[in-house]
Amino acid sequence: MSKAARADASLRGPQHFLRLRGRDLGAELFSRLVTKKYVSEEGSEIVKDVLANYTPLASVGVETTNSTYAEEEYENKPVWEIVKYVAETAKNSSNVIGYDFKCEEGDLQFFPKSKYASVVSLDGIIILCEHESAIERVRNRIYVYGEASKPYPLDKDAWTESLTPSEGAWSSGTGTGNVSLDSTEKIVGNYCIKHATTTPDYYGRAVFTFNDGKEINSNVYPSVNFQVKEESAFSGEVTLILEDINGNWAAKEYRIGNNKKWHFESFMCGQKHADEWSGSNIANFNWEKIKKILFDAHFSGTGTGAFWVDNLYFSHCRWSAVAEDSTSQSKYGVRELAIVDETLVSDDACAKVADAELKYRKDPNESLRVTVLGDPRIVAGETIHVTSPNEGIDADYRIQAVDHFMDDEGEFETSLTLIAEPPRIAEILSETRREVGVLMRGTAYGKLGR
Repeated sequence: MSKAARADASLRGPQHFLRLRGRDLGAELFSRLVTKKYVSEEGSEIVKDVLANYTPLASVGVETTNSTYAEEEYENKPVWEIVKYVAETAKNSSNVIGYDFKCEEGDLQFFPKSKYASVVSLDGIIILCEHESAIERVRNRIYVYGEASKPYPLDKDAWTESLTPSEGAWSSGTGTGNVSLDSTEKIVGNYCIKHATTTPDYYGRAVFTFNDGKEINSNVYPSVNFQVKEESAFSGEVTLILEDINGNWAAKEYRIGNNKKWHFESFMCGQKHADEWSGSNIANFNWEKIKKILFDAHFSGTGTGAFWVDNLYFSHCRWSAVAEDSTSQSKYGVRELAIVDETLVSDDACAKVADAELKYRKDPNESLRVTVLGDPRIVAGETIHVTSPNEGIDADYRIQAVDHFMDDEGEFETSLTLIAEPPRIAEILSETRREVGVLMRGTAYGKLGR
């Protein structure tokens, strides 16, 4: 812009400027620590509370969020970190995640991102415009892991509802016994597995053998769970045996009452828990390929009788999903991000989070550095339209930062940091999350405008 044009633009009457130095009121957010617990609290109420009790700032500009936090407990947490966390995670009435906050005239303004448009038009007052595109934000392969509660099979009772479920088959491990379905003694579902020893023996053995290709990987599903009961003819001593594809076995001995009452058992397994098991060649046991599960119920001496197994399944696998974008990968290479969110309790919920994150992160972070003729009405947090033919720009941007200053010639100018980012849409992740009202935790969000 020429000197003459700048002079014309300044013919709005006498202008006087005062140089000030000091701390922004936002410094009040760093000076106090919070030790407090919030239960089932709406986001803006948390912000109001910490402002009222830990800062001199007023909260008249704090707008209501559409997010309730099930439980937030802080110990010596800076006010800044709490307000920032709520701003980064709360959603508005349009189901879009993200709030801005700033200090203005002694009040803290807290409002949904991009809600307010600037009253200032940049047409004709742009002095300098620099466009930046940074790929730091780009992630085009997103792994999302939820709570470690995924069972196998998903129907925890499927393996004891049939003698030949899709993953394997039941049999007796002794020549003196037989297995059958029993609808009378079951504890879960319609049936349980009954093993009956009809000729005196030292023990009864029920065996579940996985079909080829269906062997269980206990490093991924590191717990085995089941319910068992036995008649009084048994001693109450039971041995659980896992056998791998090479015939190696790992055993766990335990006791139950022989009073014909169901007992639920759960044992951790897999390579991380190998030292909790005994067996032949345990050091070489293949925890990734378990072929058989054997239940041995021991008699006191020899005897006959029946015992039952129900509700057999493996568990403690994390729910998970992966989302990726091939177009972004071809442009920027494979860039990965892993998110662990303990509130996700289904693969579908993980897939929704992965998809939402991918849409937000697959493209670079776009920003503008713009210098314009000074205008004090330009404030952070609002949106403003930018038209720059040289840069091919004609779009709305969010004002992330504003710096008013005097140049070397005494002219009042304003420097703006503007960002363009896709909205982060809050997904309805699962029935559990909707009922509890918790938010995505463990996710890295973009910078706040302030």
